[in-house]
Amino acid sequence: MAGFYEKAKKLIIKHRREILYLFFGGVTTLVNFVAYNIFADRIGISNEVSNALSWCVSVAVAFFTNKYFVFESRNEKKGQIFYELVKFVAARLLTGLMDQGTFMLFHTLIGINDYIVKLFSNVLVIVANYFLSKLIIFRKKEKKNE
Repeated sequence: MAGFYEKAKKLIIKHRREILYLFFGGVTTLVNFVAYNIFADRIGISNEVSNALSWCVSVAVAFFTNKYFVFESRNEKKGQIFYELVKFVAARLLTGLMDQGTFMLFHTLIGINDYIVKLFSNVLVIVANYFLSKLIIFRKKEKKNE
């Protein structure tokens, strides 16, 4: 049994970033669903507008969790946070359009349950956002050998 724990520990350490990303992706998805429920079911805003508003709320949560916990970006120089935020929002706009398009296609046009569509769409968006964040937004610059 000790061997199992050692292997599990090594896997967790090796894939720490991915595990944290999935965890915070789950948190962000939960925030998205709760916000959507508040906007659509409690306040009575249309499904499409509620989907867009819940996306905005979840993007704000995702920026801070991704920056500080997942990718541990410590760019605190003047303008660096703003630059990361702009790249983050631009990437999220791209995947937000993907989310909105998926929602409109499968819920509005085809008629699949809105929460099922949101779950499916969020999985696609989480995967796309991970790669955009890792490869573009919070990419660590390699140090040049001198």
